Amino acid sequence: MDFLQSAWYQVAWFFIIYAFLGWCVEVCFCTIVTRQWVNRGFLNGPVCPIYGFGMLSIVTVLTPLKYNPLLLFLGAMILCSALELVTGYVLKKLFHTSWWDYSDQKFQIGGYICLKFSIIWGLGGMAALYILHPVVEKIVYAVQNRFGLILLILCLGLFVVDGIVTVNIIAKLNRNLGEITRLTTMLHSASDTIAENLGENALSAHDKYTEKKAELSQTKEALSDTAQTKYAELTNKVNVLQKELQEAKLFGTARLIKAFPKIKSNQYAEALENIRKHLHRKK
Repeated sequence: MDFLQSAWYQVAWFFIIYAFLGWCVEVCFCTIVTRQWVNRGFLNGPVCPIYGFGMLSIVTVLTPLKYNPLLLFLGAMILCSALELVTGYVLKKLFHTSWWDYSDQKFQIGGYICLKFSIIWGLGGMAALYILHPVVEKIVYAVQNRFGLILLILCLGLFVVDGIVTVNIIAKLNRNLGEITRLTTMLHSASDTIAENLGENALSAHDKYTEKKAELSQTKEALSDTAQTKYAELTNKVNVLQKELQEAKLFGTARLIKAFPKIKSNQYAEALENIRKHLHRKK
């Protein structure tokens, strides 16, 4: 039972609670902006881990500054912006994907952070420490018992499982986008090759037009059939993969694409953009 009275127990609950509240804020904000509900967040469940880590850093590092609003604001702005910058950079390196992009904002750095949202993080951090955190502390103190411990273990377990599932989904997304890109490249290559062969054979047959008029016709038909067959095979493979991405449900790639409207793939930008456009038309 010593763990129930430890700081680690409180920290774990702070992380879970603020990750959930951060998800609620993201969902409300995006719903107002887009006029439709979106399961916002990197994970499938109702949590945004970056908010959990952000508030933990504010509570741990900035609590001594709570009696100096200006320093608290600056500290929250710097801490949260640094966390957002590092998180965006790490996710991009790990998954070769940019999940958000502030490139169109003024005073931005690498598209990861911008002054407008840094100011919002500063103000939000102040409000959370002054108003929200005292309430959260009371809630955590109230569940320092067996029930709270069981609930905490369950929440953390679901969090870990959700993380594993999400990583697998992203890996599958990248594989599918890569396959679509590869097949699309083959489709273009086949088109060029077939057109070139058709032209060469047509010219060769034309030189002997008077003697091989029938052969010219047969050559065109054969090459046309070959082109149609190759196009049909490759196009079908592309359509199957696109349909799999486009019709994915809650625990699928479509949710991630909808949750992060500005998501960009460093390796498969065109394929991802086509999927995004289809989802937008479908919406």
